[in-house]
Amino acid sequence: MTYKVLIVDDVATIRGFVRAAIAPLHYTILEAPNGARALELCRQEQPDLVITDWNMPGMRGDELIKHIRAEDPQTHIIVLTAEGARDQVGAMLALDIQGYVLKPFQLAALRRRIEAVLLQRQPRTTFPPQG
Repeated sequence: MTYKVLIVDDVATIRGFVRAAIAPLHYTILEAPNGARALELCRQEQPDLVITDWNMPGMRGDELIKHIRAEDPQTHIIVLTAEGARDQVGAMLALDIQGYVLKPFQLAALRRRIEAVLLQRQPRTTFPPQG
């Protein structure tokens, strides 16, 4: 069984960079341009890992993370952000994420971070109950 990874970013180019970083790992890759679509995909596909932008129009990354945590606390989450201020990092870590990567990022560094996070878990064989 392979891992499912959901990439959430309102910028298609960033989603493409993340996809390129993890394509060699042969994971199932899902993409969403916003938080609302990401939640739909989380409910349908139960990804093992969500890689989300922090600053998105509509539903921000912190809101998305809160929704994901409420529905499925097993999902691992990595945040992509251009903000490195101490208060921003603290806010991200307070949401029980597995890590963050600052933009701009190098593909190899992102790939290593993703692999490290996924080594902490096995691919899902059963999924949380719906409803």
